[in-house]
Amino acid sequence: MDWTVTLPLQNRFPEARDAVVKFADIIAQRSGISGIASVGGLARGYVDKHSDLDLLVFGDVPGLGDLAWDFLEGMIKKGFLAELPPWAEKGALDVRDSKVWSFVKFRASPNKTIKELRIPELDPFIVDLELLDLESVRSGGPCEHWLLEYRWMLGHAWIPYDPSGAVQELFTEAARYHPEDQTADLNDEAEAVHVAFHQGETWILRGDPLSASFSIHGALDHLVSTLYIARGVHVPYGKWKAYYVRNLLPQGDPLFQELSACLASPGCDLPKLRKHLERCRELKRKLYDRFDVKAKRKGL
Repeated sequence: MDWTVTLPLQNRFPEARDAVVKFADIIAQRSGISGIASVGGLARGYVDKHSDLDLLVFGDVPGLGDLAWDFLEGMIKKGFLAELPPWAEKGALDVRDSKVWSFVKFRASPNKTIKELRIPELDPFIVDLELLDLESVRSGGPCEHWLLEYRWMLGHAWIPYDPSGAVQELFTEAARYHPEDQTADLNDEAEAVHVAFHQGETWILRGDPLSASFSIHGALDHLVSTLYIARGVHVPYGKWKAYYVRNLLPQGDPLFQELSACLASPGCDLPKLRKHLERCRELKRKLYDRFDVKAKRKGL
């Protein structure tokens, strides 16, 4: 599939990429840093004024602990923190500890000038930064949730610093979609589609248009997921799921027009919702035929 992004806003990708390269060059000189990667829009060649830079810094526990300590000191100097957390001790921060990991995973914006956070190279971009112990992630330790949540993003990462190739190896394996997993995911999503449509019908019979609309929307969400899985790709992360629907079907395809119409809510009028539910169920049948979902649910 084509994962490029085309939107009407100014694309600041070249500027953002240069900033991250400068940041990577500086961070890479620190002891214990083994890799730096970006898994957001920057990796797909698109950054606008509403984007953040999703950066992952990999390393060992001592090196990342020293980096986390510098960030904490920067927060105090800028006034983000009145004092250090009681668990913070220089030379003893362990990013595998959930309280340290969640605390250091901060967001910095132009309104919180990140120059004091010792990342001047990234100013004025919004930054979403994670410090990850490479060995913990590789062995499925405390950071295992990260691998499960971002599998789609890992397949489209940009890695400006990875001298040993360990980060690329990690991403390649984590993003691999095994046939048995595809079949299981497809069955889960298809069952969720069926249940949510049934719930929508039930709420219509009960005369509750708001609950009916919510259930039908949920069914469509799962329906879109089945299409990605049937194509053999991971479901895009969060907000990108709907955007990339246009790449599942040619935009001139009548089915794309029907899918677009169904994804647009008809409001909370019960008669309109009844017709909307019928259209959505008929669309599901057509899409399942086009993507051969029924056969693929038996095993890819």
